[in-house]
Amino acid sequence: MATLLVFLRQESFRSKYHLSAGVAMPVEVIFFLTPLIIYFLAEEIHVSGIIAVVAAGLIHNVEFERSRLTNAFIFYNGIILYLANLLIRYFYYRFSPSIKGKTSNKEALIFSLGGIHGAVTFALAYTLYDLRINVADFHLILVSEITLILLSMIVPTIVFHMILDKDIPDFDQRKEVDRVRVAMIEYAMDQMKKIYLPKKIRKQLKFDLRAQMNQTSMVDFAREIKYTIKQKELPDDQKEFRAEVYRYAFRQERDYLGKIAQQERISSRLSGFI
Repeated sequence: MATLLVFLRQESFRSKYHLSAGVAMPVEVIFFLTPLIIYFLAEEIHVSGIIAVVAAGLIHNVEFERSRLTNAFIFYNGIILYLANLLIRYFYYRFSPSIKGKTSNKEALIFSLGGIHGAVTFALAYTLYDLRINVADFHLILVSEITLILLSMIVPTIVFHMILDKDIPDFDQRKEVDRVRVAMIEYAMDQMKKIYLPKKIRKQLKFDLRAQMNQTSMVDFAREIKYTIKQKELPDDQKEFRAEVYRYAFRQERDYLGKIAQQERISSRLSGFI
């Protein structure tokens, strides 16, 4: 996606319809939305949206640095650096005496692909600018490092989907967690009914406890916000009282979880004697 946007921008620069530099072309407005677009598209196809945005930023940095003077040889350098990095990491994990136990080829491959490579080197590369080296050589180093970083983010995203075991969700466990959460909140609400609370605080507490069970809609939330805005600010003593009420309610939830955990321990011990 980022590469496509780069080509669109460069095409607009070369178009006879391109306006003056002081006026933004309509296609350039897209670039302000690039991080959001790329993030949501990446999440939609179940890859890291954050890494996709970072990769897009690096690609746009390449465009800014090189513009029309891009040399494919620079990217070949980055590819060579990436492959060399993979081999060194692979053989280190596979045959290093410091790693105990027998390691498989798959484990070594995962180790070699894991992580973002070259980020520290890229940062250190800027220190070369003070040495007054040739500008072309400086750009060669920077863009080669950018290519290395990009490959270290893109390649694992693809390869890991093919070699790693699929994460199968445990729906039974999720149902049990949801059941315990609902029971915990209902227990806390029952305990809070046993004590006196001002109507306003009880209403707020009930809403927040129900929100823990996802039993509130956006309409409920908007209504609650509207109600809160209309109310006068509470005095400090009432604020402290409200905070204490919430702490007490949360303690009731923790107490319930403690009882459940104790019952589980007793059940497991009894099953050990059977």
